[in-house]
Amino acid sequence: IMFQLALQISRGSNEVIWWAIIGLTEQLLYEKIDRDTYVSHLHELQPHVLRLNRSEEDSSSVNRMKIAFENELRLVTYRHWTFYESLCHSDYTSCRFKSWTMKGQKKLLEFLSDMGIPLTQSKQKFLAMDVQIRDSLKEW
Repeated sequence: IMFQLALQISRGSNEVIWWAIIGLTEQLLYEKIDRDTYVSHLHELQPHVLRLNRSEEDSSSVNRMKIAFENELRLVTYRHWTFYESLCHSDYTSCRFKSWTMKGQKKLLEFLSDMGIPLTQSKQKFLAMDVQIRDSLKEW
């Protein structure tokens, strides 16, 4: 709603649209809206993101904030933690596996095995993981 108001008074900017995307994503993560509503609102925001983030050839574009749409895993800070830790601490997976129990830890290890992810890779920082494994995770 705030982004629409900002557009009406000609104050639409990357910063404003960034906060709109953050607010929308927060609603999805805390299950205040369903995935279909989230996607529909993203489709409304996408033309504005594209309009505000056209590639420019000048040198000032290096210091500009850029926004791009990218599919992400729904895991808690997986880009900062290990993939294993993210699975253990994300709401959905920790509750599904009951990762706080020994049996849950075993289920989690079996899940990683079923996905074909070596334990050594899953316990590395996400950005240090093998590129092929990282790319295959984004397909999940």
